[in-house]
Amino acid sequence: MNTEEDDQALAAKGQVSIRGRRCLVFLLAAPLLLLFLLSAIALVLSLTLLKPRDLTTRVVSATLSGISPRVALIPVLKVELNVTLKLILLVHNPNHFGFRHGPGKSIVLYRGRKVGEADVLPGEIPARKSEEMPGRMMLEVDRVVAEDMVLLVRDVLGGELVVESRTRIPGRVRLWKVWKRHTVVTSECRYAIRVPAMRIQSQECEYETEF
Repeated sequence: MNTEEDDQALAAKGQVSIRGRRCLVFLLAAPLLLLFLLSAIALVLSLTLLKPRDLTTRVVSATLSGISPRVALIPVLKVELNVTLKLILLVHNPNHFGFRHGPGKSIVLYRGRKVGEADVLPGEIPARKSEEMPGRMMLEVDRVVAEDMVLLVRDVLGGELVVESRTRIPGRVRLWKVWKRHTVVTSECRYAIRVPAMRIQSQECEYETEF
């Protein structure tokens, strides 16, 4: 009996078997490793490149045009108001993807009631860029209800008229035309208008981005 040759044959078979098991383990582990790497890359992207950041909005210009308000007490209490509030909003997109927005809306309120409105045209803000959005809002005194008319007269005669503007711009951010997410940019401002000089004496604004 050639036990030495048998031992060598068994050893060779054992080595082949070990190599086969290693290949099998590699073939099974490779997809899992690839999946892990892809998951890690996706996690890094979601925390950096794909992480949505708030779009910042600010009013860069707010001006008035029109005729100073007139108050008539006879024969009936009446206020003639022909004023246009011109706003220019600057929206900055700090993300690595573009922001495409549809038609927006700006409204003017007096004591919580809408007295004017304007449309914001649709457009797109590229990644890490800014865009100005102008709006012209007419203050329509006809919308002031009767119970607020006395207060409006008092404010005009007192030399200061306070109004608010609210702007809402809906849209969505998108990356490579594949990844999309709905977004709404809003701003709320409060203006103190000096009468009869017809200038904005002070303004306070708050901005918000909703994903």
